[in-house]
Amino acid sequence: MLRALITNQGADKKDLVLLEQADSKFKWKPSTYPFMSNVANKYLPEIKITVEKYCEKKGVYEIGNADIFNSKPDIRKLYGNNVSFAYEPHIGPVYSVNFSPFLRNIFVTGSLDGQIRIYDLL
Repeated sequence: MLRALITNQGADKKDLVLLEQADSKFKWKPSTYPFMSNVANKYLPEIKITVEKYCEKKGVYEIGNADIFNSKPDIRKLYGNNVSFAYEPHIGPVYSVNFSPFLRNIFVTGSLDGQIRIYDLL
């Protein structure tokens, strides 16, 4: 069982200037900015190069979200790993998870391994 947090991890407006370089023959549509702003800063140049090479082969000079995905960049670089913590696992498959009606951070799991475990989100 894993705990993950969804955060905006990547570029801010100044980093997206990379997409709007004056010497580039490609124009990135404004609809691509929200997606690209969630790419980690260290991968942004690599993703940009991959997408632009793909678009050049296809003769596309106005890049949209579909072009980003069609260029098939490394998916691990597009989406960061948001897992921040792993709970102690059961040996068998978990068949039940229930949150406490009294304490909102407590939940219990039941598994086919015969164990019931109590976890605290904090």
